[in-house]
Amino acid sequence: MVKLKKSAFVVDDDPLYADSISMQLEKSGYEVQCFESGHRALKELYASLDLIVLDHDLGEQQSGLQYLRKFKHTTPNVPVLFLSQTNNVAAASQALWSGASFYIEKNDDCVGKIPGVLDYINIGSKNKFQSALMSFRKTIFSFYNF
Repeated sequence: MVKLKKSAFVVDDDPLYADSISMQLEKSGYEVQCFESGHRALKELYASLDLIVLDHDLGEQQSGLQYLRKFKHTTPNVPVLFLSQTNNVAAASQALWSGASFYIEKNDDCVGKIPGVLDYINIGSKNKFQSALMSFRKTIFSFYNF
């Protein structure tokens, strides 16, 4: 079965942001499912997912950061775009350290930044693949003394 569209989860308890982000992702070729809670998204998580957009403050007992760690444990290769209302270096570094692929401050302009972030994430994935492929080639060439 050929997968035509990429799939994304948007996890945000603010319906206005969730809808805006969802529309932007759909314009970029994603099929989007929105979740108001990290708990619900975690139950629906699957390995072939292409992207998770996750808000830091979900209004739950657990923060987006705690869900980020769970998402990365369950699906380590799925990139996570982490959003936060806080323009805080510590929050950004904590999210990136925990496995987020990118961090955006959640404000009026954040939705407009998504296409550029998607390009960045996709280029990073290609570079990782190309780097792994080159490493594999070098290993094979050295093993067979080419």
